[in-house]
Order: sequence, then structure tokens, then C-alpha cells
Amino acid sequence: NIATFSEEDSICDGAPDGTTPLLTTECRDYVNCVGGKVDEKLSCPEGLAFSAAFSGCQWASSVICPTAAPTTPVPTTMGPTGKGPPPPTRRPTPMPTKRPVYTKAPTTEAPVAAPVDLWEWIKSRRRRLNQEIFQSKTKDGVSYRSYWFQYQDFYRALEIVSDEDASITGKRKHVFYTGTERGAEQRDYEYGLVNIAAFLSQAMTESIQHDACDEFNVEQNTDSDNGKAHYALSNSCGQFGLNYQEFGCARPDEADMACPVDRTMVLQATTSQIYPNAPPPLECRPRSTGESFTGFWDVGMGSEQNYYPYENSFGRTDVEGCC
Repeated sequence: NIATFSEEDSICDGAPDGTTPLLTTECRDYVNCVGGKVDEKLSCPEGLAFSAAFSGCQWASSVICPTAAPTTPVPTTMGPTGKGPPPPTRRPTPMPTKRPVYTKAPTTEAPVAAPVDLWEWIKSRRRRLNQEIFQSKTKDGVSYRSYWFQYQDFYRALEIVSDEDASITGKRKHVFYTGTERGAEQRDYEYGLVNIAAFLSQAMTESIQHDACDEFNVEQNTDSDNGKAHYALSNSCGQFGLNYQEFGCARPDEADMACPVDRTMVLQATTSQIYPNAPPPLECRPRSTGESFTGFWDVGMGSEQNYYPYENSFGRTDVEGCC
């Protein structure tokens, strides 16, 4: 008899931890490799395929999926019926040789909680975090496993920001509190879990559900151009009436965290919405003689239109120094 092993059986052998596409499904499915083994199998939403270049799902038409290698057949042992491998031999259940042990009735004393390691507690809930927390939605509301927000990245980031010796300002108050700091009490981990829960709930609201690390260009303006929705490129400098250059640190003890406006900065965000002809990531760049103003993004045409200055809701027509 011949048994065929699928690509999924060996795809993680010797591979680094992370996601990789299944070529036999034309990259519609992908797996998460951990320790050289398949931790879980995932699928992109309909119409999308996994892009190794972006480490996430993109429109299938833009993804180049390599041709899958043929599977390797290997012989197996036939069973007595000639229709499959022989059934496993079961050992008889041994008869107990000892009397059952009866425990004492519980006392009225309050039980003592066993010591808890916060990091091991998080590790033991890896699959649940992936299935219930790190979930995003398409523009049509279809839920899928986030590819920008992964458990292993969350765990590593939490280790970094909770390190007492690695505060970006050198101040203890700017360390993420997990209840595992030096001198912490055993039950302080409960405060740490509450802190983590609050952080993840905020992240789910603002980032994870949108599968984005950056702000989107979402404020649209409907003008007289056949009623089509346009997105001001200057939304990079502020949306819904805000001007990001005016933001600062109001508290005197945090003034050192503010920075002056750099009008020469050239920077572009990484993520944008995933749907046909969506506005590109927000960006900033200085004015120039060739570009003294910015226009808008036309979703219908899927391109920038810079025929005339196009204001955002604050009135700006540039993207200078607003990152």
C-alpha cells in the first residue's frame, strides 16, 4: 500500500519560528511554525493569499505563489484485510492490586493559593490568545487571524517593555507593570494581569481589529466630482479637525518626551486598509518647488490626484513635518 505525506507534515522541519505559506493550496492557507513543528494552520479570507514578502495576506492577484513540489509516496504495511495498516495491539487493563485511597473531608480553613509564574501563565494560553484576541476583520466584517499581531511578537514585546533596566526614559514609571519586578509580592502578578488585559483591550479596539500598526486615511470628503469620495493626502497631518503638529506633552514632568517639528522629515507608515484602491499609508515629506501643495486620493481611480490644493478638515494642503 502507498501512503502520501502532505506538505504540511514537513514544512516546519528546520524552519525558523514564524508563518509560511502552503504552496499546495496556492498560498491561500499558511501555517505558524514553532520549534520546527506546525503550531496551527490558518487561512486567508476569501480573495486573499499569503504573501511571504509581506508576511501576511494580500490580494491573491498580487501574490506570486511558487509551484508546490510533488508529494513523496512511501510504502506502509498492509493489514490482514488488505485495506489498510493493521490495528494497534492493546494491552489488557491490569486488575488493581491496592485498596483505593480515601481523602479527608475538606476543612473550613481558606486554601493557600499556589505560586503563579505570570510568564508561564501567558504561555499556557497561547492558543486561546491567537484564537480570541489576535483576530482582525475585513472591511466586510469577516473575522480572520491577524498577521500583524502575533502571539510571539506580543510576548517578546512584553518582556522588553517590562524590563526595569530598559526604560526608554530611565524612569521606573515608564516601565510596563507586570507584577514581576524585583521585590514584588507573589500576588502582585494579579495586578500585572489586569494591566495586560487593559492594554490588550485597548489594542483590540484601536489596532488589532483593523490589522494595522498605523493610523488609516479614513476621513473622506465628498465634493462636486460626480459625488465620488475623496481622501485628502494632507490627512497625514490631522483628521477630523485636528492638527497633529499642535500636540505636545502637557505635564511638565513629561516635557522631555516631546520633540520639535522636523520639516525635513520623510517618512511613510507601514499599513493601510485592505480593499481595492484603498488610500495608501499616511506619509510626510517637505514642500518643494515641484510640489507646493497636496491633492487627494481617488478611490475610483486608485491614484493620487494633484491638480489643485485639496484641504483636509483642518485646512492644510501639505504633509510637511506632520509625522
